[in-house]
Amino acid sequence: MLSGRSEPGGRRWAWPAVAVVALLAPALLLLHSAFVWRDLDAARDAFLKNLAASAAARASLGEALMDQEPAVAAYTIVDKPGTPVEERLLRGEQLYSLEKGSEFWRVIVPINSPSGTALARIDIATSAADFLTSRARQTLGVSLAAAIALLALGAWALVARRRQARLEQLAEAGRMSAILAHEIRNPLGTIKGFTQLAMEKAGPDIAPMLESSLRQTERLENLVSDLLNYTRPPKPAIRATSWSDIAARLREHGIHTRNQSSAELVVDDSDTVFTTDPAMLEQILLNLVRNGLEAAASRVVVTAAPNLIRVWDDGPGFSPEALAHAFEPFHTEKAQGTGLGLAVSKAMAAALGAQLRIVPAASGGTAMEMEWTT
Repeated sequence: MLSGRSEPGGRRWAWPAVAVVALLAPALLLLHSAFVWRDLDAARDAFLKNLAASAAARASLGEALMDQEPAVAAYTIVDKPGTPVEERLLRGEQLYSLEKGSEFWRVIVPINSPSGTALARIDIATSAADFLTSRARQTLGVSLAAAIALLALGAWALVARRRQARLEQLAEAGRMSAILAHEIRNPLGTIKGFTQLAMEKAGPDIAPMLESSLRQTERLENLVSDLLNYTRPPKPAIRATSWSDIAARLREHGIHTRNQSSAELVVDDSDTVFTTDPAMLEQILLNLVRNGLEAAASRVVVTAAPNLIRVWDDGPGFSPEALAHAFEPFHTEKAQGTGLGLAVSKAMAAALGAQLRIVPAASGGTAMEMEWTT
């Protein structure tokens, strides 16, 4: 029994350990590559400094550097100093000076000339050191690219693992929800039926209390339906459906907000015909309208055009956090919400061959669009 309990924990910690190693290895490779790159720069500079010192010594002896040293790109002799450094060189205060550039390093050294002491300006091409570092830099570049790719792959694996764990949790919750929904549906229907029968026979002092019980029963019934639709979406029965029929059924529902204050539901008329399942489409639209009204909207407008249905409400809209998780099941900011309405609607819309999305509303509030792309 003890080993059976410890094994899941071991599996739980195995993946984070592998992930740490997978990210640590390329990170160390990147760090090592940075140090190697620095050492290559130091080796390059050391080589060029030695080359510059050698060129300065040979120039002071009067050697023809342009003919003997391929690294020398230019050799100029000047009689008058142009900078304070050159003045100090002519006075003998230093042996030579070195100015570093990206393409050339300039060495200035005093030399003897027929007219006296002059200055030799020697430009040494930095490419002379390429043979020392080019192959190493190419190898290092490949290592850096591989390390970056490994880091990106490790980060992606971590995200994918978290997403997989989340999907597994949702799948398990979905299975449990389906079982509970099936077990609850029948007794709930019995409670609803007897409550409606009692309301017919109750007096005016009892009827309001029964009406409240009936509303809560209907809320639970909607929850059970959402759970079943989410775990086992119904198969659509596709046929040509007139928008006018859908609009008429939406108006018949007479939806109100939870606090029983009436809200305006405007359903535009249109002669559009959709090839879809009318019952599923009606359920999707009722979910969207109900979301708007539960968000304290005073007006909900439903419009239809070829291959497009739009539901807009003048409520406060989604918060940034809610918008990021709008279609995630069981994620809600409502006090009594289940977080299934939009998730179920999106799944049902996909079953109908449509895409459900949230779009910016220029007039504020929230706008939902259901669009058929084919």
